[in-house]
Amino acid sequence: MNLFKYTVNNDFDFIMEQVGREVKINSDKVTAIIQNISLNNSNKHDTKSIMTKAELRTGDLVEYNSFKWLIVNDINDKRYDHYNKSKMRKCPFVIKFNFKGDIVEVPAIVGVGMQGVEDGKVMTLPKGFLKVTMQDNEDTARIKEDLRFITMGYVWKVVSCTKEDKGLLYVYAEKDLVTHNDDLENEIADKWKHEEQESNDTGDTHTTEQQIEVIIKGDSKLYEYDENIYEAKLLKNDVEQIAQFDFTIDYNGCDERIAKLEVISDTECKLIANEDMIYGTIQLIAVDTSDNNNKCIQEIKVVG
Repeated sequence: MNLFKYTVNNDFDFIMEQVGREVKINSDKVTAIIQNISLNNSNKHDTKSIMTKAELRTGDLVEYNSFKWLIVNDINDKRYDHYNKSKMRKCPFVIKFNFKGDIVEVPAIVGVGMQGVEDGKVMTLPKGFLKVTMQDNEDTARIKEDLRFITMGYVWKVVSCTKEDKGLLYVYAEKDLVTHNDDLENEIADKWKHEEQESNDTGDTHTTEQQIEVIIKGDSKLYEYDENIYEAKLLKNDVEQIAQFDFTIDYNGCDERIAKLEVISDTECKLIANEDMIYGTIQLIAVDTSDNNNKCIQEIKVVG
């Protein structure tokens, strides 16, 4: 008998009885010892050590303390043929991937300059890009290039997926424009696009109609020698959406010297009145760049 091994195993069992916590690994209940890990400054992710008699594999999802945690490092053989030890990293995000109307929620680690699976390896991505780490499984295997998703208030489009570490899937994405089909509030990209498609395929005409409206906020009168600022908004069922607009003036037969247009931002513009006592009514037009069917025309009177 290996007395050292026997002693270590007995000590582990005693500690497990005293401080072991019930967790779930891939939905299966097990008992484990969870410990904090001292991290260097390059790794800001919440990482903990896990020890358990249950099997552990890279990519396993652990349910602990109301969060999902991802096993991120290679698993060696059982220690003293008795227990497994590994590192798990918190998945602070749950991303809703929309597979043509089938919404799948995936716990994930999201970042730009992220620490790799092996400590000390740091990858910095170009501005506007994102790296998402998740479990490699049947659901995530459906993620392909050009699939769009929403997280951290932005829409992203998948540019590539890699599987260099068994059990893990790495998804790289770039920022994409918001469209009227995106549900930013519930973080579901292309939600209404696929709902409309499903309705057309089934002939169902009883789906909830989406009310999309563009409005322009600003004074309807522009006085000579003065200037006004106007703001365009895209509303979906009265909820403001992130949008970008093209602004133009229709002089409506008036002298083009009547007013001058200056674009301030994606949603704001300025009208500057003339100084030549030219009066009349012009039209300010705001068009949603993601769908030119969404637009607003506001009449503005230039007065003395």
